[in-house]
Amino acid sequence: MRISRLLSDFRQKIRDDAGAWVDEEFETLDLGDPRRDRRAKELVKRFASRPTASIPGACEGWAETMVAYRFLGNERIDWRDMMQPHWEPGAKTLWIGMQRVMDAVITIQILRDGYDTSV
Repeated sequence: MRISRLLSDFRQKIRDDAGAWVDEEFETLDLGDPRRDRRAKELVKRFASRPTASIPGACEGWAETMVAYRFLGNERIDWRDMMQPHWEPGAKTLWIGMQRVMDAVITIQILRDGYDTSV
């Protein structure tokens, strides 16, 4: 009984950690209906908490498994819409990184060419 309690606590901790990540990562998710947004986040939390499990293995029970399959088979949901919130922070980080590289290159050129920076 003690091991099953530890395992249950461990699974709940993983679910909580996945939940925090998903809520932050998919904050701007917009699938055209708030119910779809909620369902998508719940599914991502399930899959993130058990990344090596099959869909039935990640879901809790047959009903939830069927909901997952219906969601994934919904033609009104495009995978690009699901990925958009995930791509946005990456693009922003890339842009900031490119700006920093350009600032460094300009600084090196100024130092190398001996420009007077006091002007």
